[in-house]
Amino acid sequence: MYGCIQGASERALSRQLVGYNVGNAMAGPDRTAYWLNEVNRMNDYLERIRGLQAHLRAEGTGGAVLAGTDQMRYLTGWREGGHERFVGLLVPAEGSPAFLVPAMNAEQAQQTPAGIAHRQW
Repeated sequence: MYGCIQGASERALSRQLVGYNVGNAMAGPDRTAYWLNEVNRMNDYLERIRGLQAHLRAEGTGGAVLAGTDQMRYLTGWREGGHERFVGLLVPAEGSPAFLVPAMNAEQAQQTPAGIAHRQW
């Protein structure tokens, strides 16, 4: 329903490659190192989410809902909180996670370092 985790990270990297004009700012090894760092950072977030999913399965829990807290930032690299509209992360024990955000936060959710899909309301 939300797309696979791996596909989400590939989409995020594609957006970053298109969205930033890194070619003019860096050349050669610097640019390569920059993108390798971005890929590694996304993989760290995805591994954290997979770890949570493994824990959920081990506990027999169907999923977790995290509000825009430090826990959500740890898992995804994005924290959005402090206003009256719910912003959260839905992490099923099986399947792909998704942000649940109001329409006004959809673009922010789409550009998170972990590259997780979002559902807006």
